[in-house]
Amino acid sequence: MAKERRRSPRKSTNLDDEQVSFRLEAGAKSFEFVHVNDVSISGAGIRLPVGLPSGIPVKLHFDAEDINCSVTGRVLWCQRLAAHGPRQEADNYNLGVQFDSGNMQSNTLFFMALRRYIDPFGR
Repeated sequence: MAKERRRSPRKSTNLDDEQVSFRLEAGAKSFEFVHVNDVSISGAGIRLPVGLPSGIPVKLHFDAEDINCSVTGRVLWCQRLAAHGPRQEADNYNLGVQFDSGNMQSNTLFFMALRRYIDPFGR
């Protein structure tokens, strides 16, 4: 088993049926996405329809009815997922994004904005 190298504990989100929007900007391109996992104040795992090279700077945006926030970071890794079943739609990629450590206030706000979707109690 591989040694855990993450500096912060990670949590998965529950965004099904929620009125929220996630967007990733990489250069002049922008991608909407709904799959977010392994989120912490230092990074997140996301799924995109395209692959991005390791090291590329990115900006993640979170928009909900009551809050809009964003964080900057870099793609640490990108892995193509195998297509399954008879409907082999667009390729999907899992990406690991590390947030910039120089702006912990934005990172914490981003994490706290997601807090209601992480391990939701009372649902």
